[in-house]
Amino acid sequence: ATSARAAVEPIADAPEDRDDARLAASERAHVERVLRQTDYQVSAAARLLGISRSKLYDRVHLWGLDLAAMRAASV
Repeated sequence: ATSARAAVEPIADAPEDRDDARLAASERAHVERVLRQTDYQVSAAARLLGISRSKLYDRVHLWGLDLAAMRAASV
């Protein structure tokens, strides 16, 4: 028997989920681009993005970005 809860759970690939995923990918690409433009200087990148350094660090850690490796690769 199917429970009532199962009938109302969102579909995993609903259009809004795909939109959220595209938006997240776009945000990450933009942040990475700004980091490259600022030679991975977090303070400068955060200023350009209009967010705090701590918010930028939160995003970097959420996405699993390794700033030290990115800096080393850009030299």
